[in-house]
Amino acid sequence: MLHLFRTVPRGRRATPLLMADGHILADSTDILHWVDKRVPPSQRLFPDEPGARAEVERWEHLFDDDLGPHVRRVTYFHLLPEKELALPIMSIGAPRSEALALRVGYPLVRRMISRSLKVTAEGEASSLAKVRGVLADVDRALGQGHKYLVGDRFSAADLTFAALAAPLLQPKNPDLVDLPSAFATLAREARSTAAGRFGLRLLHEERG
Repeated sequence: MLHLFRTVPRGRRATPLLMADGHILADSTDILHWVDKRVPPSQRLFPDEPGARAEVERWEHLFDDDLGPHVRRVTYFHLLPEKELALPIMSIGAPRSEALALRVGYPLVRRMISRSLKVTAEGEASSLAKVRGVLADVDRALGQGHKYLVGDRFSAADLTFAALAAPLLQPKNPDLVDLPSAFATLAREARSTAAGRFGLRLLHEERG
């Protein structure tokens, strides 16, 4: 919750937030487009060809709406009750002072997250159905034999899928150790799909 001290004065509550060129970019899609205009053509995440570009944008919006928020809710539902499991994950990359603040204030943080994201049994069940639906969509797309979701190059569609599916796929925990058993079962289920295997490959091979 400490991010609020930086984002609220700039008119936003959530992250990511990028301040660049005198503008505030407060949406991951806008940030991707901003970056894409400033890298060499070989590294761009959005194709020039209109049809391919539209398809990449369609996938990217689908993942933003129907994957990311729901993976997050499912993950929090299973991890928030397990303080000692949740703390290391929630403090990755955080300064020591913030990690300590999280530990001390964990009961309040847990209540705030649960309330704001509607982390309930009913919410988890609804979100899990959404996640499974998106994985099935990706399964069908990959069934056509493509290496990536659109064309033969890594794109914003692939990046967004891998990033938003990562909390469920747990790429840095290959054996799924020290996870609540129900969440580990869901992670194995996701990994068993073509979409899950695709996401893990992207996370291992495409991170630079």
